[in-house]
Formats: sequence, C-alpha cells, structure tokens
Amino acid sequence: MFGNIGDWTDRCQWSNCVIWFQSATVDSFKSCSHSRNLTFRQPQVSVVAGPRNQIKSPQDFSCGLFCWSIAGGAACKSTMVAAEFDQEGELVGMDGNPLQGVSFGEAAKGVVAMARFAGARGWVPATSGNFSVRLDEERAALTATGANKAELDETGVIEAEIAGPKHPRASAEAPLHLMRYRAAPEIGAIAHVHGLAATVLSRRHETAGHIRLEGWELLKAFPGIDTHEAHLDIPIVPNDQDTDRLAALVEERLAAGGPFHGYLIAGHGLYVWGRTAAETIRHMEAFDFLLTAQMHEEGAR
Repeated sequence: MFGNIGDWTDRCQWSNCVIWFQSATVDSFKSCSHSRNLTFRQPQVSVVAGPRNQIKSPQDFSCGLFCWSIAGGAACKSTMVAAEFDQEGELVGMDGNPLQGVSFGEAAKGVVAMARFAGARGWVPATSGNFSVRLDEERAALTATGANKAELDETGVIEAEIAGPKHPRASAEAPLHLMRYRAAPEIGAIAHVHGLAATVLSRRHETAGHIRLEGWELLKAFPGIDTHEAHLDIPIVPNDQDTDRLAALVEERLAAGGPFHGYLIAGHGLYVWGRTAAETIRHMEAFDFLLTAQMHEEGAR
C-alpha cells in the first residue's frame, strides 16, 4: 500500500521532508492516534512529515497534518502549517493543534479558558457569547446554551458533530461555529464576544460592510502581519435571528475576500478564531484593543 519506501526516501533532499500519498493509503492511517474519523474528498492528499532517514517502514510513520480538497502536494505544502521535527524526531510547533485531534477533556479546557478570559473582561454580559474548540474533522466542543461564561466549567461544554444533527443543548449560534469549521479545516478554536467597541463600530460601519484597521502597531498580533504599515479589514454582516441563514451569509462573505481573522455582526458582536484556543485568546484581546482604539479615534474626529 505504501509502495517502495526507498522511492520516496531517496527523493528527500532536506533534513525535514513532506511526503504525500493518494487515497489508496487511507486505511493505513486508521491506526494513527491523531487521524481518527477522517473525512476525505477528491481530489485528496494526505500529508506525513518526518526527518529523512528516520522513517524506515510504515510502522515508523508519525501522523502529521491532513489536507482536504487540494489537488497536489505542492499546494498542500503552501497552504497548511508545515509539521516539523526536532533532532530527537519529536513534532515541534504543534502543541495543542486540534488538527492532530484532541480529547473532549482537552478541548473543554480550551473552551473554559476562552470563556473565563472573556468573562473577566466584561465581553460576555448576561450569559451572551459562545466558544468552541475543534476535536477533530467531525466533532467540536461548544459552550451549551444559557451557560454563564464568566464562571464556565466543563459541565457547561457539550460535544457536537460538525456536520451532524443539532445537539439538544447547543446554543442558537452553534451553526456559526460549525459552518466555520466545515469551511476552514485549519481553524482549531472560535470565540464570539460582545465587547462594547466591537458592537458599537459594527453598527456605525454596517452600511460600508466592513471596518478597516490600519497603522496600529498591534496589528502584528495577527499571522502574516509584521509591520504597522498594514491594514486589516473586518467584514460586517447584518444580524439575523435565523442563524443557519446567517452562517451561510457569513461564509459567502468570507469566501469573497480575505484572509480574515474575524468578522462582526451588526449590533451584535465579534467572531474571531485561531489555530488553538491560546491563539484565539490572543486574537480576541488584540481585536478588542484595536477596535477600542478605533472607536476613540473616530470619536475624536
């Protein structure tokens, strides 16, 4: 099933290499602890990364990242976070990455951490807001409806199918999380908060359909930005109590541009995401500061 191992090991020209296989190898990944419940589409590429000369047989494979709906290995390498190994052969830079798969307990801790962080800052008043962490390609941990986010514990977190029937304890806004996970496999955690600046500016700029943040040093908190001489656009969509319809509108808007790190719902609040719960917390905090600064600057004009 793996073909001639020597065929690909001889082609590796670097200390770390990326190997890709076609769908014939899907069954071989079922034993990998991080590759359970995989959903493959065609065309499909599975990616395994490992240091040259350390992988001698199929049993030596380490599960790496998986890419969906990507036509070739080169595209996969350029669009996903590369898995790398240290001198001892251990994965580096991947701690807590939900793309590898995490347990419900681990995911719930991430949800609780995001919720309490937001609650301590007054971003989730009156049980508002919701948070989630991806478990794997098919499941996510989400805050249950009605939970007090500032005092959240694991009893207020549920496990839901990303593309399955609605969980009986899911909040009305669960579709906004789950559709994001379906559309963007690289996302590992999502937060929805009702910060004052985000809510005010979402109404002020609703007609324009977006708000542009530029010239701020803290823009560098987001991936791909390394200077204050940059701008970050945040899409704004109109509010809708039909959250399935709203989620579809959001994905339509996000697909039309980007890359985006969050969006605003007019008069409602901010959605923000990251590869992990920790990164999502950083993005939440950065967005709140930037939007607050923007609000003060606009008010001074």
